[in-house]
Formats: sequence, C-alpha cells, structure tokens
Amino acid sequence: MDEQRAEQLLTSITGQRHNVMEVKQAHGGCISEAWHIKCLDEEFFLKSTHLSQKGLFYSEASGLKELDKCKSLTIPKVLGIHENDSQCLLLLEYFNLETHNSESQTMLGRGLAEMHKITADKFGFEENNYIGSTPQINNRTDNWVDFYNNCRLMPQAYMTGNDEVESLAEKLSEKTPEFFKEYSPIPSLLHGDLWGGNTARIGEKDAIIYDPAVYYGDRETDIAFTEFFSGFSPEFYKAYNEAWPLDSGYEVRKYLYQLYHSLNHLNLFGNTYLGKSLEILNYLLKVEV
Repeated sequence: MDEQRAEQLLTSITGQRHNVMEVKQAHGGCISEAWHIKCLDEEFFLKSTHLSQKGLFYSEASGLKELDKCKSLTIPKVLGIHENDSQCLLLLEYFNLETHNSESQTMLGRGLAEMHKITADKFGFEENNYIGSTPQINNRTDNWVDFYNNCRLMPQAYMTGNDEVESLAEKLSEKTPEFFKEYSPIPSLLHGDLWGGNTARIGEKDAIIYDPAVYYGDRETDIAFTEFFSGFSPEFYKAYNEAWPLDSGYEVRKYLYQLYHSLNHLNLFGNTYLGKSLEILNYLLKVEV
C-alpha cells in the first residue's frame, strides 16, 4: 500500500483528510494484512481482510469496545470499519509494542484481575464471535456448566469430526458438573484468547491487550490459557493472585479450559494438536474431583 492509497482509505473510514507521510507493512496475524500509517499529526493501525471474512473484524471491534470498560489496562480504540467491493478494513489506534518486562508483567497481572471484576448478569455475550477464525457461540446462560458444555466443549469436539474425541468429550460433558461442586464462578469480563502474542508492553511498564475473543465467563479460563503457551512471567501470576487469589481446585479445572483451546487449535491447524487434546480429555475423565 502506498501513501496515496492510504490517504484514500483513511478518508473513507474517518471522513477526514489525513496527510500520510509513511506506510509500513505490519504484523496482522494469519488472517489479515496490516499497516502502520504515519501522518503529520497522528498514527494509525489499519487491518485488511477479504470481505467474506468481515465478521471477524466486526467481532474484534465489539470485543475491543467491551474491553474498554476496563481502565486498568490499555485497550486499542476502534476508529472505524469500512467495506469496499473486496475488502473489510478495521482502523485502530496505533501503539508501539515492545516485549514485556517484569514491571509490565506485574501491571498486566494486576490489571487483568481488575478487568475480571467487571461482571455481567449471565455467562456469554450479546453476540457470537470468533476464537481465531473459529466461530464461538456465546448464548447468554445462567449456568456456567451448561455454558461450558454447550457453547465451548461440544461445539469444538464435534467440529473435529474425530470419533474418539467426540466420544470422550460426550463422557466429559456428563462429568463436568463434578468440577464445580465446591466452586461457583461469576460471569467475569474475559479477553478470551489471552496468549503471549495478544499482549505487549507500551512505554516503560504499561500493559496492552488486543485481538480478543470476548465474553463473560469463569475468570480462570483466561489464566488457564496463559499457561497453555509460554509468555507470562512469575511476576504476572504473583500480581494477579495478590489482587484476586485463584480458588482452590484451579490446578485441575484449568485443564477444562485448556482443552477448549487445544481442540480449537486441532480444528484450525490439524492433527498436531490431536495427541494433546486426547491427553487432556483422558486426564479429566480419570482425575478425582
């Protein structure tokens, strides 16, 4: 994308003329292209995807606006969405992202705990959205076990088309209530896809989160996914637990939530994640709770 094209797109999205000085290709994930656009007086982050995938951007925008209720972490502001004959474009506030340090990890842990204290009256969300490019069902539900089974576990399991995964998941769905005999989560505001690639440092120590799969659910789901891949330091977990200690039984329940992401990765990236998914399923079916 050259400067002239960037100026045209910014005008279409914002309704205002911007003098573009420089356009740089940026990392936009595996689904979209992205650019860092420098103007005389401000900077933008512009993402583009095929029009057939526009739902991903509308869901991302809704999620970011919901996360903006949280004032303890930096959330990119949505500046506009635009469609043309072949593209959907999402314009966001630009930040210079840097690798976390110990101070920003502490800010992230403390800020996430404060975000999780933002609650709703039901589990789920006002609309369905996506986890990566996988549709994510967010039917608003009073009962967390029902929500987990019907909106998280079984849709992903059936999507695999793997008979063994489906059979084990059906058995697990019958056992799921046992994991919550002494634990009743509240509907907390969740990022929903909190791995190391969706958070960074800005400035000296501030933490930013982005690319969400937002809904209201058990706060442990966000924490569990931070443990699925690397990228979060001891300072993060220490700060989170100081702000809001995790409940007894998390060390077992976290595998319920990691299973959802493992199955999603199986559906997105293939059999590389089959062994891990079966391992978690068998563990959860055998563990005493």
